[in-house]
Amino acid sequence: MCCIANALNSGETSAIMMMNYYLMLSNSHGEGVLSRYQSLRLEGRMCDVVLEAEGVEFPAHRSLLACSSDYFWSVFQDYTLESGARTISLPALSSLGLEQILDFIYTSWISLSPSTLEVTLQAACYLQITHAVDLCTRYISESIAPDNCCFFANIAARYGLSEAFDDKLSQLSALKPALCTPFIRSVVKILLVGGGPEANRPQNQILTYEPRSKKFQPLSTSLPNKLQHQGVCVVGNFLFVLGGESAVMTVTDQVWRYDPRFEQWEEMEPLLQKRAQFACCVVESVIFAIGGRGQRGEPVLSSVERYNMREGCWRSGVSLLYSVYGHACATIGTGIYISGGIHVNNPESSKEVLFLNAVKGYAWQRRSNMSIARFGHQMATVRGRIYTFLGMYEPFCDIERYSPEQDLWTRLKPLLNDRFCYGLTATGSRRVNGIDPLRTLNLDKDKFGQDFTIWHCVRIKGDSHNVL
Repeated sequence: MCCIANALNSGETSAIMMMNYYLMLSNSHGEGVLSRYQSLRLEGRMCDVVLEAEGVEFPAHRSLLACSSDYFWSVFQDYTLESGARTISLPALSSLGLEQILDFIYTSWISLSPSTLEVTLQAACYLQITHAVDLCTRYISESIAPDNCCFFANIAARYGLSEAFDDKLSQLSALKPALCTPFIRSVVKILLVGGGPEANRPQNQILTYEPRSKKFQPLSTSLPNKLQHQGVCVVGNFLFVLGGESAVMTVTDQVWRYDPRFEQWEEMEPLLQKRAQFACCVVESVIFAIGGRGQRGEPVLSSVERYNMREGCWRSGVSLLYSVYGHACATIGTGIYISGGIHVNNPESSKEVLFLNAVKGYAWQRRSNMSIARFGHQMATVRGRIYTFLGMYEPFCDIERYSPEQDLWTRLKPLLNDRFCYGLTATGSRRVNGIDPLRTLNLDKDKFGQDFTIWHCVRIKGDSHNVL
């Protein structure tokens, strides 16, 4: 690209000469400067400031930061305390979001996905990098669809971008009927997810159970994969299926989310580790995956990971005091309780119980042991008490009840039959669980009335591993 202009140049004589000159622009010069800056950053050379977020440090160059961000332009003025600081702490940002924005500053490229969008947008807005905000806005506009419109609309509203998508959202609303959730967390339906009637032959069928009519019906959609020993939970009216083991005995880290409004499955951010026979629970809309095992023959896990819907990614949590699988889990308020299972160095079932405050706790704490060692069992919370039901290899059919205030276990009237590897859910003052799939092709559903300690039986054909 060039421009031609005329100039007047007067010499010692009175003659006037006409001279042409050219104004040239190099498109590659700016890219070359950024490329050199990126090389210097990767090599750690000439970096004169360190940015810190969540304990992660990122060496950088003040000059480029100041030219790219109004925030850093103000911070690095001569009269500020930060102007000469070697390290700048950014506690309001996540390390992932800061990393995303630094990559953009140094390369002009930004990598966006549903799992990274919000942390990137948060960092771009906080650091006042308008070009990055524009790219995030464009990504939302081009990606919004009926199955993700709520997700994107909520993010846009949080960062004042809603007006940019009003027309698109209006078009989507006109094309789809009223959004409803007829199955998830309904007062009249219970979901049975995955599992199977025979050992190591999982199915992908999902059944719904109506307590009033005492009938089971198959859901119109199926699991994307045939799974057993998976985790199942509900957050924000979405059904999540985590990890598990396939029909070919392969453990997975996949996470699937079912949207009942559109009857669609969507693959989400995978677990940090492949897990089966682990504990899964939800505290204040955060999903916890606790312990479990990987592929058969691999070490048992003590790690914990958590998924926050706002962040859209899995992060490491507070690890257990020991490695364990086949344990059960229940919650009361912000407290998480796990019990039983098999420890890594002990082939026998365990009686041990651990507790963690999911909001304020920094370590798992021991609680009173159960009176019966359990593995492959289930726990449920009803009216502030935890009920533990029988599992595999148990000589008894007894149920135990735990009082958090007294830290005390009490034995209750036993089940009619022994069972293990079943599903369990709480419905008001009752719990519903399925019979051992290793022993029968029929699924018994036992309802235990807390006040009267009476068991009732409802029969259906088939079986499922998880009940919700």
